Amino acid sequence: MTRRRLLVTVAVALLATFVVAATALWLALPSLARWAVVWQVEAQTGRKLTMREFALDLRGGHLRIAGLQLDDREPGPPLAQLDRLEVRFRPGTLLRGHLWIEDLALDNPRVRIVRTGRGLLNISDLLRPSKPREGTAAFTLDRFALTGGAIMFEDRTLTPPRTWRADALTIEAALLSTVNPEPRGRGRLTTTVAGAPLSVEMSEVRLAPMHGRVRVSLRDMDATLGNLYLPPDTAVVLERALVSAGLTATADAQDGLQLAGQARLDDLVMRRRGVDASLVTVPSLTFALTTVNGADGRPRGRVEVTGRATVHDPRPGQTNRFELERLKLVVDGLDASGRAPANADRSKKDRR
Repeated sequence: MTRRRLLVTVAVALLATFVVAATALWLALPSLARWAVVWQVEAQTGRKLTMREFALDLRGGHLRIAGLQLDDREPGPPLAQLDRLEVRFRPGTLLRGHLWIEDLALDNPRVRIVRTGRGLLNISDLLRPSKPREGTAAFTLDRFALTGGAIMFEDRTLTPPRTWRADALTIEAALLSTVNPEPRGRGRLTTTVAGAPLSVEMSEVRLAPMHGRVRVSLRDMDATLGNLYLPPDTAVVLERALVSAGLTATADAQDGLQLAGQARLDDLVMRRRGVDASLVTVPSLTFALTTVNGADGRPRGRVEVTGRATVHDPRPGQTNRFELERLKLVVDGLDASGRAPANADRSKKDRR
């Protein structure tokens, strides 16, 4: 065999080996991708992840996951479940470092959040702030749809334990991007929280630099959900209350946050932890919130609270009551950055 023929033979053998290896790698990509997803999620959350189905087509730009389940740290029901996740993306833009999702759909996601007897949430470790990233990744989302979602809140610090649910969760969003400078994004969220309707509408959304307008509307929501965010050893707990609100917020990376709206608390009762008797009862409180720019150009908030309340004597065996017939509290100059002091003015007409 001549030297030239030998070189050709070696080159053909190497090419064939490369083709076989590349083909094997291509065929193995879905399995590798599935392993990478499971490994990454489990490493980040410290919880076991399982999927009944995982199908990835890089060439066609399609990902499908079915029967996803993320276990909780403690034995028992899972932390999260998802019937189906379907993603359509543009594979060509990935080579340029741009994740462009044409369609993202989630069916029936369910999340279970528990406040344990120690006062800790079962997701407390997942809420720790992550390290800020340098720069903004190129990202575009043409369409997003979440249907049939549900979130369950279980508070085991109360006696007896209470459970709230957010059902019929639906989210729709479109035209979200970090690379398009036009504020074209929009979205809508609807759900029922403990039987009360809640809706959130977004418009004029731009992801980088951040800009957007949000309108929140809710009616007769169980405000005792707020107990989930109180320290477990707080001296006063919210026994009952209903909240209704309509709030509009405009957020901008340069101009800050602008707020305007009203809220109302009805049938509010507060008590000392471990004591059945009421400490404070409020038939109704009305909140009015507005934002104006201060002398330095930064937004300043103004909150006006009006209503009436009854304060009960907290000493054992005492039945004295202190009536606040006309209660008014005005807080001016609220600064989200906390760098400027706010001014408070209160007035009330008392009756024993």
